[in-house]
Amino acid sequence: MSLTKPGWLLWRPKKQPLDRHWDVITIGSGLGALMAAAKLAKEGLRCLVIEQHYVAGGYAHHFPRKKQGALYLFDVALHQTGRLKAGQEMYEWFRDVGIIDRIEVVDNEIVYRAVYPEHGLDICIPADADAYRALLKRHFPAESDGIDRFFEIMFAIPTELPLLRKAGKDPSINPFDAAPHAMRYMSGTLKDVFDDMVRDPLLRALLAQLWSYLGLPPGEVSAIYFALMWRSMHTGVHYIRGGGQALSNALCEVIEERGGAVKLRTMVDKIIVRDGRAAGVRTASGEEYFADTVISNASTIATFGHLLDPQHVPNSVRTQIGALPVSTSIIQAYVAISGDAAEMGLREHEIFLNRTVDQDAEWKRVQAGEFRGLSCLLANHGAVNRDACPPGKSVLEAAILANGEFWIGLPKDEYDAKKAAVTEYLIDQIASYIPDVRDRIEVIEVGTPKTMYEYSLNPNGAVYGHSCDAQNHTVFRPEQRTCVPGLYLAGAWTFPGAGFGGALTSGYVCAGLVIKDRAASIAALA
Repeated sequence: MSLTKPGWLLWRPKKQPLDRHWDVITIGSGLGALMAAAKLAKEGLRCLVIEQHYVAGGYAHHFPRKKQGALYLFDVALHQTGRLKAGQEMYEWFRDVGIIDRIEVVDNEIVYRAVYPEHGLDICIPADADAYRALLKRHFPAESDGIDRFFEIMFAIPTELPLLRKAGKDPSINPFDAAPHAMRYMSGTLKDVFDDMVRDPLLRALLAQLWSYLGLPPGEVSAIYFALMWRSMHTGVHYIRGGGQALSNALCEVIEERGGAVKLRTMVDKIIVRDGRAAGVRTASGEEYFADTVISNASTIATFGHLLDPQHVPNSVRTQIGALPVSTSIIQAYVAISGDAAEMGLREHEIFLNRTVDQDAEWKRVQAGEFRGLSCLLANHGAVNRDACPPGKSVLEAAILANGEFWIGLPKDEYDAKKAAVTEYLIDQIASYIPDVRDRIEVIEVGTPKTMYEYSLNPNGAVYGHSCDAQNHTVFRPEQRTCVPGLYLAGAWTFPGAGFGGALTSGYVCAGLVIKDRAASIAALA
């Protein structure tokens, strides 16, 4: 069988001598950093991206495996994303930075399939909001008014947020008049929304199904940030052919074509500060690269606790970062099997196999380090990504949330035994649809919080940056501008928050601030 690679897979960093001086340096190559660098490259700035991993993209990458002539591509993180219809925000940003014609967007009619065996519910949730609303009303006729109200809130909050920002700049605008729904739930949770309008526990669980995309249950996740994510899924939901790696590679191509460079397998050890402002970086091997703009895609904990020397971090910043909660981690089994999974029961690309409707109680079990009996996300990546595997084969994923504190630092024997046990549990979840899956397995790799930590260096293997709870979402997160002039943040640890959309937004916003600040500096010298 041929191992011919699709075009998007062919990018590799250019082999070129690297200058010591650049306009912009990014620490890390997560989507926030890559989006910022691509936008700044478009504005004529030479950007150097420095990444400690052997591949660019942060969590937006894949890893290949070969077995008996077959090439399997396992997407680490991307399941689906939104706002990529022509005219929508992310589409326009991709067009602006020059990658919209470099990626292939696959439209999904179904967001996910939700299965609640104890309640006899097996339902496919459409991307179309009107179809979704009608479907819910057929299943929950007594909750018709509450369903309408919930949809109204979910669409109103994202619409009102720009008005709220405008009100923040204009004292003549009353924010409660301009953005009544956003103000009501600014410090509220998804549960608060439910308590105002929805009673049925099964309906509440179904409406909150995507909570695991943000890593917090209804009783803790920000209503604001959930609404942003929810609306993006129901105004057009998509997959990118090739997954997160295709997106990362497209951004890297743009950066290099415009005079930049991507340097892999290189750990940044320090941010160089001269005369009170960022001036470059020093690598673990002692190399120094200089720029008057540095963008950190590392965690805020690493940025302010290690990369910057203590004298450059005010106590107020140290206290702020120390008080922000770190998000959860995840355990994922990546499985390649013989046979077409769609024909064996896993037709949809995203299936939530739920063991309970009490998501907050399940979250407590996650926090306690349990994994047996947890609800599980099953993904059939081949259903949306034809490059994932050859015909007649399937690439599957089984995933559960996990608390990294119970995985990182274990003795090897204990870790290996625990990993083997959770692997069997995840395979059992796939076996509920494909009973002979163990006989079909050709490749299996399992990533634990320890794996996530080793590849991302995020504390406890966090996958969502700081937690997106009711007190730490969007405007309550660290801003892109920092206490050190010339140093900026990008990624899930900063505004607005977690996920592909959050990271990409952070990078685009960061680039806008860099452009604005550089223009102001030039004007001041004129």
